[in-house]
Amino acid sequence: AWTADSQEIVFVSNREGKWGIYRQSLNSTNATPILTGIATLGLGYIFPRVAPDGAWLVYARYPVDYVPGRPMEILKVPISGGSPQLVMKAAVYDVARCARAPATLCAVAVNNKDQLIFTGFDVARGAGSELARLKLDDPHAEYTWDLSPDGTRIAMLKRGTSEINVFSLRTHADRKFTVKGWDGLEALDWTSDGKGLFTSSLATGSVLLHTDLQGNASVLWEPKGANMTWAAPSPDGHHVAMPGFALSSNIWEIQNF
Repeated sequence: AWTADSQEIVFVSNREGKWGIYRQSLNSTNATPILTGIATLGLGYIFPRVAPDGAWLVYARYPVDYVPGRPMEILKVPISGGSPQLVMKAAVYDVARCARAPATLCAVAVNNKDQLIFTGFDVARGAGSELARLKLDDPHAEYTWDLSPDGTRIAMLKRGTSEINVFSLRTHADRKFTVKGWDGLEALDWTSDGKGLFTSSLATGSVLLHTDLQGNASVLWEPKGANMTWAAPSPDGHHVAMPGFALSSNIWEIQNF
């Protein structure tokens, strides 16, 4: 993620043997701890979201014995560092998402058989009202989604396909488009201006894409290997942070055996 002023990247690391959340300026080689000493097997800590006002990080605390569908804690921690505080409990599908100021909306999704139920929340007041219910073509498939920066639309992707749903929270209009020429899509993130989406394909190796809302896609990056990548755009739209993966190992030689 990014800080609200687009000057620092927020990332996670297990450099100390346990997960921690840090922030680091683009012009610095030193990271500032936000929250450290996290013991988790889940993904909620791994994908923290910046609250609309930029003052908090929002994340889900997946317990070690987590069972899908069981309510879990949605927490917030000051972006400058400090003690976590409880926002609410919810049976989160994927991870929480937040819009950007002047919007105030954050949202979570709950899987209810053949639909995802989206509920809004405020980091200060907790759970809000239901936002939408989007029907799932295949309840057994994996889906991902994102809330637009202005908090007015939800984009949803069935992973492994090329079709994206965009649902308006204002008009309740639900439109679908196909990303032309690509399949095996996995990630989904809105661009900073809300005019397009970042996604990635694993159909022929890892490829990061930018697509407009008509499905016209262009390649941003082709990292080596077959790991999924995704894009985290800075709020000012000037940068995109992209995770890369690398493996290193030693080679041992045995003689006269």
